[in-house]
Amino acid sequence: MRVASTCMRLLVLCALLSLGCGRESPNRVAGQKSKAKGDEQLITKYPIVLLHGFFGWQQVFHIDYFYQVPKHLRKLGYKVYATQVTPIHTVETRVHQLAPQIDKILAETGAEKVNLIAHSMGGLDARYLISVLGYGDRVASVTSIATPHGGSLIADAMLGVVDAGNEVKAAANSILQGTNHLIQHEMTLPDMGPVDLNGALYNLSTKFANEVLDPMCPDDSRVYYQSWSGAASFRHRFKPDIFDPIVAVAHRFIEKTQGPNDGLVSANSALHGVDRGVVPGDHLDEIGQLLGRAPEGFDHKKFYQGIVEDLASRGY
Repeated sequence: MRVASTCMRLLVLCALLSLGCGRESPNRVAGQKSKAKGDEQLITKYPIVLLHGFFGWQQVFHIDYFYQVPKHLRKLGYKVYATQVTPIHTVETRVHQLAPQIDKILAETGAEKVNLIAHSMGGLDARYLISVLGYGDRVASVTSIATPHGGSLIADAMLGVVDAGNEVKAAANSILQGTNHLIQHEMTLPDMGPVDLNGALYNLSTKFANEVLDPMCPDDSRVYYQSWSGAASFRHRFKPDIFDPIVAVAHRFIEKTQGPNDGLVSANSALHGVDRGVVPGDHLDEIGQLLGRAPEGFDHKKFYQGIVEDLASRGY
């Protein structure tokens, strides 16, 4: 019972806290398979590496962070790797754990570069890896999905920087209390690593994104950057999940000031590099959580398949 309880708490927290320039196709909605050249299955030149977000994981109790995505893509012939960094810490700490994993993948495959596909905070990790640690010569592309490149108002609210209203404050306090309880009393899952909750939230804030990260992490001309944003709607849900009412609170708060969002990150904040379109779901739908439940018309596995097929068609 204790293991099941811990797992459920983890999934709940992940649902609430998974915080990873020109328009190419502004009206494109995610979920449809990209067309390969002819009818042949194109394979990427470089391995695909998946980077998880805040409070993310590689695999817990056989549950992928990117739910069933690695298995799906490997069946199609792609070389796919999922990395694991300490979930609740600063970008700097996470990236110093990520770098040797990238080195190992390059050594094992003999590839010169990798394609990074990052959700939420993972996209910040990718930019730091390239610009600060100098991996621009080893990364072919960065695809970020709902990454708070411009910061997250929810992180600001949890840090007490903005007045988010009583409803959001209550939700933020509940999240923080639950996180602290898990850290102090029930953090029994393996490979969680050190914890710096305030540092992680600061790195997800609008202040850090705009005043620190952007000047510190300019784009590398050798790397192709593209991004997807999320736009949730809770009015017409095909398969509603238990987290919809909770995420909807944050969604309304962000919508009032920043417009369309996925419940944690606004569409404008998620933009970086080429804007590839919008995922019609919330922050968890984007990675197929929980357990594959998604809005009508969105298939997360086909979404990631479309991303890698498109990368292959571009020569990456």
